Amino acid sequence: MRLFGFSAAGVTFGSLAAACNVFSGASGPATNTPLQLAIANSPTTLALLLGAEQGRYKQVGFDATYKTFAQAGDAVPAVVAGDAQFGAGASEFPTIGAVAKGADIQILAVTFAQKHVVGLVARSGISSGADLVGKTIGVPLASGTDLWRGLYFQKNGLDQTKVKVVNVPTADTATTFIRGDVQAIFTFQPFIDTALAAVSGSKVIAWAEDDNLWKGHTTMFASKKWLDAHRSDAVKVLRATRDSANWINANYDEAIQLALKYLKQDEKTVRYFLQPSKDVTIFQSPDTVRSEWLAAGKFMNENNLATISDVNGVVNSMLNVDLFNEATK
Repeated sequence: MRLFGFSAAGVTFGSLAAACNVFSGASGPATNTPLQLAIANSPTTLALLLGAEQGRYKQVGFDATYKTFAQAGDAVPAVVAGDAQFGAGASEFPTIGAVAKGADIQILAVTFAQKHVVGLVARSGISSGADLVGKTIGVPLASGTDLWRGLYFQKNGLDQTKVKVVNVPTADTATTFIRGDVQAIFTFQPFIDTALAAVSGSKVIAWAEDDNLWKGHTTMFASKKWLDAHRSDAVKVLRATRDSANWINANYDEAIQLALKYLKQDEKTVRYFLQPSKDVTIFQSPDTVRSEWLAAGKFMNENNLATISDVNGVVNSMLNVDLFNEATK
C-alpha cells in the first residue's frame, strides 16, 4: 500500500500544548506487570493519564507509566514499535496511515468526543461554502480537521482548484487568520474563540458535525498482535480506563485541577474540553465513529494520501468493538 507523507497531528486535539516527553505515573515497587502508555498531552486523554496517576491500573495488576506527546499522532509510532502497549489521542489519519504501511493497529475506544470543537471561521462577507471560491483558506493539512475540510468541500460542491488551500499548523491558525493571511480557517477550540474575538465581523459558518459530516474525537488504540496475546489484560486495562472516565464525569472540578497539574496546559483550554455538559463524551465504543473512519479511508484514497485496496475491510478490522463490549458489559 502506498502512503503519502503526512503530519502526525491526527485530529490534533493533542497539539494544544508543548511536548512533555518524560515517563511518569503512579510510583511504587514494581510488583505488578509493567504497562506503558503513549498519550497526547491533552485533556482528551485524561482518562488514561488518571488511570495511571490515581492507581486504577495498579489496582488491576499493572504498574503504569506514560509518555506524553505534543502531536497526538506521534503516539501511534510508539505503539507500532512496541514501546507502549496502549496509545491515545490520535484520530483517523495517523492510525489508518500506519495500517496502510503494514501496522496492525486496532481502535479500542473513543476517549473523547465533543460538539462545537472543530469549525470553519470566516471573515465578514463569507457566509457559506459558495463564498469560498476565489478565497485563500487555511487548514492543518493531513489532519482530522483537513479530513472534515475535504468532506465539507464535497458536500458543498466546491472545486478545490478554485479555492487556494494553504497549510497552517494548528497552533498558528488563529494568528494566521487574525493577520489576514487567509480569509477563512478550518480549526478547533480554543483557536476559534481567539479568532472570533480578534476579528470584527468574523463568524463560524460551519461546525464539523453539521450534516453529520464528521465528529471531532480521539481514540485509544493498541497493536492487534499484543491484544491477541494479552486479551485478558486488555480487558482489565479497558475496564480501568472506563472507571477513570466515569470518575472524571462525576468529579469535573477535581479532574480539571489534576489536568492542570499533570498536563501543564493553560486553564482556559482545559476548562473548554472538560466542561460538564451533554456535548462531552469521555469514553465510548469505537463503533460510534465507524462512519468517520470509513469516510477517512475513502478520502485518503481519493486524495492520494494512501492506497488501500479495501477501505471497508481495513476500517472494520481496525475497530475492535467486541473487545470494548466485553470490557464494558
